[in-house]
Amino acid sequence: MVPVERALETVVAPLLAEKKPALLLVLDGMNEAVYRELQEDLVAYGWIEVSEVNDPPPRCLVSALPSATEFSRCSLLSGALTRGNAAQEKQAFAGHNKLRQLLSTRFPPLLMHKQDIQQPGSGGLAPEARARLAGTEHKLVGVVINAIDDQLSSSSQVVVHGSLQSIPMLRQVLEAAREGGRAVVITSDHGHVLDHDSQFAPTQVESHNGERYREEGAVPSEQEVEVSGPRVLTASQRAVV
Repeated sequence: MVPVERALETVVAPLLAEKKPALLLVLDGMNEAVYRELQEDLVAYGWIEVSEVNDPPPRCLVSALPSATEFSRCSLLSGALTRGNAAQEKQAFAGHNKLRQLLSTRFPPLLMHKQDIQQPGSGGLAPEARARLAGTEHKLVGVVINAIDDQLSSSSQVVVHGSLQSIPMLRQVLEAAREGGRAVVITSDHGHVLDHDSQFAPTQVESHNGERYREEGAVPSEQEVEVSGPRVLTASQRAVV
């Protein structure tokens, strides 16, 4: 178990210490089942899963709470428990002390989001993003891909299986990373509630947080859990999830 805010130091930094260029690939909305589908495709495309020890147990990141993008993804990409948006993620990623010590001062860690990697009009990988991934100057590049979340939030009544064909941007990013000789670390941005046998339970409390959580003052129902402590990043360090 690795706290999400320590992933850069624990998982990514050792690759850079071995002088291996790396890609940190954050699939927004991915869960274990989606990754297992993707893994079959990755093997078919010639990617090999590696670890520092033989026959390792699955490495699991522990989400920040509430388990939502503004808390957990920002903590992942910042290397500290924090709350923020994409612009703050970029700044913190580029300024991460441990990573900067392992990289050239001219080419600090580089993080790209949807607007940085997607070419307007075609929806393909932007030439500048491809050049950075396939090049050798930036030894560490982070990429956030929202394709899975975009599908989950759309009104399309279809189920798209996780594959490199159904997520073209992922395939193009990986192709460019291969050209750059990069090791690829794949992770989700936060945890996910198991949706099997679940049911919708409307709340009487108005909340801007949607289905994810409610902040202080909320009384948990039998279907909910109240959490508190330093890893809960609301103002009161309490939330009902």
